[in-house]
Amino acid sequence: REVGELPEVSAFKHRHRPLKQLAGLEPLHGKDTVVVFCQSGNRSRQAVTQLISSWGNDNKIFSLKGGIQAWVKHQSALKQ
Repeated sequence: REVGELPEVSAFKHRHRPLKQLAGLEPLHGKDTVVVFCQSGNRSRQAVTQLISSWGNDNKIFSLKGGIQAWVKHQSALKQ
């Protein structure tokens, strides 16, 4: 999410990086797995493309399909 956009995510530990700030991120060391998410999944797919372009293929980088909206829906279905 961009700064000031809602909703804020507080359900799990994460690092917040707006899409336009990804170009300056240092690559992760080792072969870490990165899951990128946004509200609907659209910006996170763009973020994955940017990160792979910048970092190469050493890290496993994924977009959370359907974004936080789908994750919240899935979590509430599990509780029923």
